[in-house]
Amino acid sequence: MSYPQSYPQSTHLFYGRENIMREIVRGVMATEPNSFVLVGASRIGKTAILRHLASEQSLLRQKATFVIAQFDCAWQAPDVDQGSKVDRLEALLGVLTQQVRFANIECNWPEIEGQATVSRRIWQLAYQLNQQEHRLILLLDNFAALVNQVPDPISLINLLRLLMAEAVLIVTTEQPLYDLGGELAASPLIELFTQRFLGLLEPEATQTWLIAYQQQFASLQPIVGTLAELTGRHPFLLRKLGDSLAEVEQMLPLDHLTRSEPLIGSAALTLLRLRLAEHGRPLFMALWQHLQNPPLYIDPNNALSLLEQLLFTPLAARQLTHGQASSLNWLINLAVVTYSERIGVPSYQIFSPLFAEFLTNRLTRPPAHPPPVNAPYPSIHRGNVVEEPIYEQMTKMEAALLRYFLNHSQSIVSTEQLLTDVWKRPDSSTRRVQEAIRRLRLQLEQQTPPIGIIENERGRGYRFVPAGQS
Repeated sequence: MSYPQSYPQSTHLFYGRENIMREIVRGVMATEPNSFVLVGASRIGKTAILRHLASEQSLLRQKATFVIAQFDCAWQAPDVDQGSKVDRLEALLGVLTQQVRFANIECNWPEIEGQATVSRRIWQLAYQLNQQEHRLILLLDNFAALVNQVPDPISLINLLRLLMAEAVLIVTTEQPLYDLGGELAASPLIELFTQRFLGLLEPEATQTWLIAYQQQFASLQPIVGTLAELTGRHPFLLRKLGDSLAEVEQMLPLDHLTRSEPLIGSAALTLLRLRLAEHGRPLFMALWQHLQNPPLYIDPNNALSLLEQLLFTPLAARQLTHGQASSLNWLINLAVVTYSERIGVPSYQIFSPLFAEFLTNRLTRPPAHPPPVNAPYPSIHRGNVVEEPIYEQMTKMEAALLRYFLNHSQSIVSTEQLLTDVWKRPDSSTRRVQEAIRRLRLQLEQQTPPIGIIENERGRGYRFVPAGQS
């Protein structure tokens, strides 16, 4: 089985999170090191922090005795059939082994391989590193996927307990560990983690990001305030702003964004807003799914009512009622609501007007044709056609890939064929296809009623099998 690379190199700008970064570095370098759990909604930048910690720019890299390994617990092996279970602990061990061998660290491999279980082999490797005064720093992204996949939660708890005695763990989740349920939530082990919530970026980091864009697009200076408001200090929108600017530059006369002419009030600003809203759709859909599935301690009617109130006007802090407090706190943790001062009045508001517009279409506009009671969502089937709104949850590439599979049902399509027909880049890396299919499979698993599955045909490619035709 092939394993993911331990050190994915980020090609994105990375600003902000300095306070959390400093705390993590101090905690990892302490004589008695701390382990951390980073909690935040999807696309808030948890993975970016792990990538930065694993990168050559990280302060942790200054310590030659540190062994840093990053692993995505939601990783799906590209050569495993759809119906097969992926042993993520086995994959984690593979990543650790690759990294230790890459660092030319001598270990007693027969002793490691002779352990009775994968958990014991992972622990034995960490133990040997510790005995040689190498500190293993294990970065576990999407930790909940590991918690949900391990059939015996007690064995996972025991592994974590042993690992935390030999290594440093930095894990990311969308929920606090105590909200994941099961044995882990009741274990005192979670108290050994330092928990930190990730929200929107600091205003200073947002300005730094926008200044970096001004170096490419000279005419942005007059609208920096507008761009800060549109992005809402969200790292996903700030990153996508660069793509939106590049697209607008291509759509307008060549010198429009590079000359000093202000864009305020021009068609360029309107177009930029439209493109940023389009690029923000994956984020908005992910947040919408969170809002549709609140934790048990949140009253969904209360939360949605509060959102509808915020659509029309900010909520002054003094107007907050006791019944709204828990819902508001949850919305802040999701980075949906932010705290600010408008005309000197402390208030709460939706983080971006773009997301407010997205919510308006879903919370305040009744459907033209109300669906029947208990109608399945989010897909509508007519023969071999899958219609909206399933595609609204997907990126453009995921939607194009699904449409292609639907048009080639039961046919084997190779990776090279997909790169040519879908990506239009036959010379591109096959990992693009593997990662896109992994994400699409996750989307298909959530559909009710089911649409179909993507099967691996070893050495030949992939086959899409519509539901009921397997």
